[in-house]
Amino acid sequence: YRGRNYDGLDASVAMANSGDLQIELIQQRCQTPSMYRDFMSHFGEGLQHVAYWPDDYDAAYAEALKRGNVVGHEGELPRGRFV
Repeated sequence: YRGRNYDGLDASVAMANSGDLQIELIQQRCQTPSMYRDFMSHFGEGLQHVAYWPDDYDAAYAEALKRGNVVGHEGELPRGRFV
């Protein structure tokens, strides 16, 4: 998160899929710094992110940075990398 590694993120996550659509409900249950905590403190509950799985992750990543986006957090899931 913001260029640092943190251990101990405790969160409950529920996911539901319908075709290519996935909805995630995420509840952080600790004080570890994260984008989830930032969002809750600034906006309360609501839509925190929208995601898609591009065919060429590296190209999409480079294009996002080129357009001025800043990496908040990133990682890898069994399905692939995310940012």
